[in-house]
Amino acid sequence: METKSKGSINKLSDILTQDAPVARLCRIRKFATSPFYGFFLCGDPKKHGRVFISDVTKHSPAAVCGLRDGDRVIEINGSTIDGLTYETILDKIKHHMGRDDLELLVLDKKSVQWYRERHYPITSRTLPTIVHIEPIINDTTSETQSSELPATHTKLVGFADRRVSKTGL
Repeated sequence: METKSKGSINKLSDILTQDAPVARLCRIRKFATSPFYGFFLCGDPKKHGRVFISDVTKHSPAAVCGLRDGDRVIEINGSTIDGLTYETILDKIKHHMGRDDLELLVLDKKSVQWYRERHYPITSRTLPTIVHIEPIINDTTSETQSSELPATHTKLVGFADRRVSKTGL
């Protein structure tokens, strides 16, 4: 017989999908006009695996893909950051700056608290609902000046219901 403490959740089936907060998988693509993603990574070096996004620059790659100030980073390119130091997390992100894409699985602070209060593990494999967001960057003509940002819009590229199936960067 399965026992659980008050407020704890041991199985995904114990969570109603409509009640569970939605995580966002943000695919950030750098613009050709800048080597930066457009956000700051913040965290306490003494608390492993606890970093958050701040100072998202308006119209930056980070803003276009849906990152928001205060978002808690859960995974980087499919790898959990739980237990990693701030420096290690920062190195993982910087490693991907040489490439074009960076994927961050994020939740807002309230959503993280919601899952923790229920003792529910927070990973891409266990979260009941994840929205995939990535930008579409339109081609710009050769007449575009370097100070102009490329025309962009955000596309919702996927929706997964698992029950059914201060460093500038």
